[in-house]
Order: sequence, then C-alpha cells, then structure tokens
Amino acid sequence: MTGRRFAGVPGSVALVRAWTRNELHQRGTDLGTVEEAALVVSELATNAIRHSRSGHPGGSFLVELDVRPSMVRISVVDQGTEGKSVPMWGKKTDPLTEHGHGLNLVASLVERWTTITNDGHCTVTTDLPTLVPTGGGRR
Repeated sequence: MTGRRFAGVPGSVALVRAWTRNELHQRGTDLGTVEEAALVVSELATNAIRHSRSGHPGGSFLVELDVRPSMVRISVVDQGTEGKSVPMWGKKTDPLTEHGHGLNLVASLVERWTTITNDGHCTVTTDLPTLVPTGGGRR
C-alpha cells in the first residue's frame, strides 16, 4: 500500500490523478484500469475538497492505493464535516444539473465502496477491478 497527503485546494485534483497514474503504472497495472482509477480518485478528491473541512484554509486529505492482482483499492480520507453528512451513494439527480453525478459514476466503475466516519474524518474506500491481472512492477 502507498499513500500521500495532498493540500485541500482544487489544484490538487490534477496532482492526485498524476500521482495515481504513476503509482499504478509502476506496479504493472493495465492502462484501462489506470485511467478508471484516475477518474475514481479525481471524483473522491474533488468531493473531499468541496464537501469537507479538507477544503478549508490549511486543510488536506490523504489518498491511499492498495494494488492487488485482481483489483485496486482506493481510499480517500478527508477531514470530515461539521455535521454528520456522508457521501450519498445512489442519489437520484436531475440529468440536466451540473453537479451531483460523480458518485453515481464512481459506483458504476467499482465493485464495492464503503464510507466510514469516525474521529472527525470520513474515509471513502472503493474496490476497482483490474481489467488484466496486475503484474510486475515494484512492490
């Protein structure tokens, strides 16, 4: 498993995507899975910045990748919210609205997801199946 902390600013989303692609390439993950993982991590990072204290001045969030032969586990840990809100998986949104479709997109790509809130943090974990078993690369 590998992880990295990012500043809770919009510019970090591109850094998260680039870091994820690099880490997965180095571990021999197929290109299709790499691109799907970049999309998943981009959405989860964006949500951390937009919907949690991670997006407040000085905020940050953690991204962890766990590469296994048949899947990539992606976890994003944010700094929580003032209330008890959690990501709303499966929420029906108006198809013409600009926002609110990201978690449905993520859910369509991953095998499973979990949301755990504790100690003022929210951890969203997804399991993305690999298209081709992951091989070689550094461990």
